[in-house]
Amino acid sequence: MLASYFDILFAVNRALHPGEKRLLGQASRHCPQRPARMVEQVDARLAAAAIGESVLAALDGPTGDLDLLLRAEHLQHDGRRGGAG
Repeated sequence: MLASYFDILFAVNRALHPGEKRLLGQASRHCPQRPARMVEQVDARLAAAAIGESVLAALDGPTGDLDLLLRAEHLQHDGRRGGAG
C-alpha cells in the first residue's frame, strides 16, 4: 500500500521515481507537492505495522491527506455523477 502511495506522489509531482529505497527522504526532497504531515504519517504507519496494529486503520491518515492533495491538484473527481450542466 505504501508503494502505491509513493507512486502516486511522484506522479503528481512529475518526478522520476527513485526505486524502492529511501522513498520517504526522496519524496521529501523531490516532491514539493506533498501532504503536509507526510513524514509523520508514514512513520506512524510503519510503527503501527511493526507492533501488529491494523494495517487499514494505520493507512487512514496518509491516504486521506493524499486524497486532499489529489483534489487540490484537480487530479481526483469528487465522486458525484451526472452530466455537465
